[in-house]
Amino acid sequence: MKKVLLSVIITCSSIFSFSQYFLGLRASQYGGVTNVGFNPAIAGDRHRFDMTIIGLGTTLSNNYVGIDPKTFLKKNYINSDLNFQETYMRERVNGKKKNIYVGTQIQGPLSFMFTFGKKKENHKNALAFTWNINTVVNADNMSEKFARIAYWGVGYKSDSISHFNYLEMHEKNLSIQAMSWLDYGITYSREVYNKGDHYVKVGGTLKFIQAVISGNAVMKDLNYRWQNYDTLSIYNTSANLDVNSFAPTSKEYFSDDKGGDVGNYVKDLFKVKDGGFSAAGDIAAVYEWRPKRDKYLYKMDGKEWYDVGKSLYTIQAGFSMTDLGRVRFKRSEYSYNFEVKKLDWYVKDFNANDGLQSIGDTIRSTPGFILKPTKSTYTMWLPTRFNFWIDYNPVHFFGIHALASVAPRMNPDRSVHHITTFSFTPHLDWTYFGLYLPVSCDVLGNVGFGTTVRIGPLIIGTSDLLGLMGAKKFMYNADVHVALKIPILPRKHRDRDKDFVSNRLDECKKVKGTWETRGCPDKDGDGITDTEDKCPDNPGPRATQGCPDRDGDGVYDMNDDCPDEKGLAELKGCPDTDGDGIADKDDDCPTEAGTVALRGCPDRDGDGVADKDDACVDVPGDIAHKGCPDSDGDGLYDNEDDCPREAGPIENKGCPYKDTDGDGVLDKDDDCPTVFGDKDNKGCPKLAKKELEIIKYAFENLEFETGKDVIRKTSYISLNSLASLLVSKPNYGLQIEGHTDSDGKPENNLVLSQKRAEAVKRYLIGKGVDGSKLETAGYGDTKPIADNKTKEGKQKNRRVEMTIVFK
Repeated sequence: MKKVLLSVIITCSSIFSFSQYFLGLRASQYGGVTNVGFNPAIAGDRHRFDMTIIGLGTTLSNNYVGIDPKTFLKKNYINSDLNFQETYMRERVNGKKKNIYVGTQIQGPLSFMFTFGKKKENHKNALAFTWNINTVVNADNMSEKFARIAYWGVGYKSDSISHFNYLEMHEKNLSIQAMSWLDYGITYSREVYNKGDHYVKVGGTLKFIQAVISGNAVMKDLNYRWQNYDTLSIYNTSANLDVNSFAPTSKEYFSDDKGGDVGNYVKDLFKVKDGGFSAAGDIAAVYEWRPKRDKYLYKMDGKEWYDVGKSLYTIQAGFSMTDLGRVRFKRSEYSYNFEVKKLDWYVKDFNANDGLQSIGDTIRSTPGFILKPTKSTYTMWLPTRFNFWIDYNPVHFFGIHALASVAPRMNPDRSVHHITTFSFTPHLDWTYFGLYLPVSCDVLGNVGFGTTVRIGPLIIGTSDLLGLMGAKKFMYNADVHVALKIPILPRKHRDRDKDFVSNRLDECKKVKGTWETRGCPDKDGDGITDTEDKCPDNPGPRATQGCPDRDGDGVYDMNDDCPDEKGLAELKGCPDTDGDGIADKDDDCPTEAGTVALRGCPDRDGDGVADKDDACVDVPGDIAHKGCPDSDGDGLYDNEDDCPREAGPIENKGCPYKDTDGDGVLDKDDDCPTVFGDKDNKGCPKLAKKELEIIKYAFENLEFETGKDVIRKTSYISLNSLASLLVSKPNYGLQIEGHTDSDGKPENNLVLSQKRAEAVKRYLIGKGVDGSKLETAGYGDTKPIADNKTKEGKQKNRRVEMTIVFK
């Protein structure tokens, strides 16, 4: 009874366990904690929190024996009168090596993950804790003949099929390996690059591995021959058999006389007592190309957010390496490493009722088995996988996922392994519903057309729906998975009134408002709700209760006579720069303190005329005459009188006329106001006849070399006489002006005329004349006295005029 109960426990754990691949869900962005064991780079996962209640499933695959799915799908399908093996099962005979794989996993309750961060996506980081119960069984490298003998049994019928009796046969690296273990994983993932269209995240899981049970039988070289179905001849063979110390034997653990109890054994099975803990790990890196990410960007609550219900990436490419590590076990006394040189073993006497003990007793007691020493412990490699995938999402809810999951044998002698599988999965993903249709092919040659459905917290599916539905005549592989979880998914903010303030923070949920006013209306957009705003149609600061105050002087614009200038409340918001109590706008003198009567202007002399208009700011005067008096009584006010203290005629600007030289001719009528002269000669002295003749003589005899400023010698006598006159008359000066005809360029004529005047000046100075009394000017051809069109006219125009002036 106890053996039957143990068989039921083992069978149930194989059937109701978490699928090794959970193939369809690998394509989902809503995999959550279920996908941590496949891809630990979970930063950016759609879940804010995800916890497993239970996850159950199983995967079985082989390339040898198929079974009619109707045997378990259709009631009363099996005919007990027919041979089940021949009727409902089918061999795949193709000459290839045969392999069997069974992989199971239970993801334990309370396994969870959560995301966190401050980015727009709000999940830059992720943490997870998971624990799983795992079992993997492999049978590898069986020749087809060996498999058929095992399938049909050793006997006449089997021999008639495979013709093995007395046939020498050879097996190379034939192995049967199994292992169960628990893993406890802590996962951390983080976004490492997020710029423009490109996004990269990485993740890793540190696992603590608790050894449970394992066993392996590896025959590197097996040479054998059956004789008459009852004798097995073995020769030149080497093999090893490892089981851990906690592996059950029927006699040791479940015999009635020892009182063995299956329940206690199962409890002990999961205690840390055999190999202790080992360490293992998973790593992953994911790249996403996000050219459409901004399409799903929206503003809410004063920030920018991405719509969590939309896939941000168009293409995702990833890599993960999982279950990299080994598990150490203590060897049982029923572990053997042996060789056989030659042995004829009569197998009809072999009895396996005592399980491993029976096998051990037989190996130890049968001559021909040469035992070799073994260590106290051995290690088994975990089923490492290298996963490569790419996911293409042309739209946010639909994508196509391609996956290559490569499962190498890390150590052919002591390791379990998964099956290398390639899949192609079209998928539909929404927040609370997902549909995944994986098409897969494994290296055993099995093709599957699967379906996985995600509905809220429930996930259920298979990687080979056709087989489970009975659409295939024979099934060579099977997979069923189901999970129940507590997913907490972030969702796009709800905004009932569409004002970009979420319902959670909106204080006026039925009326549009702004984020600054927490969703309440603010017509003028000044950040103050209309109910609190005294000027709801005009924006203003909170200090003025929402009324505008452009100049910030505390006076509302509606009451401010100077809305663009800071001012005083008592002046209706207008400034008073000079502090005279008159607003600058009404103050004609805004920078000088004044009186109201003069519109804010000062009046220093107190004559009623503002200083700015007062021509005599320090002397009181007549308002009609710009505040000035008429001090000298000449009829001109001081501001108009050039001589305010001396009476004078109006035509001389109030000044008396002078006679500077005392010649009886007022300066205004005196052509020579500083030289005593003749009244008949406008106040200038009269020249004597002889003096006039000297000047005339000098003028008429003055000649120059043609085109030059060189005085001819013939002119020296007349110039000497002129010089003597000037020297003898200290108050006589001479104005010398040079002129030319119109021949040549005007600019050259101007220069020549000036040089000739200067030549006369130099000559006279040379004769003792004071140079300060001599003034020169050159006019070129600009002042002709005759017609330049005639020779005579040109000769007259070529001249140097000399005029006596009085100094």
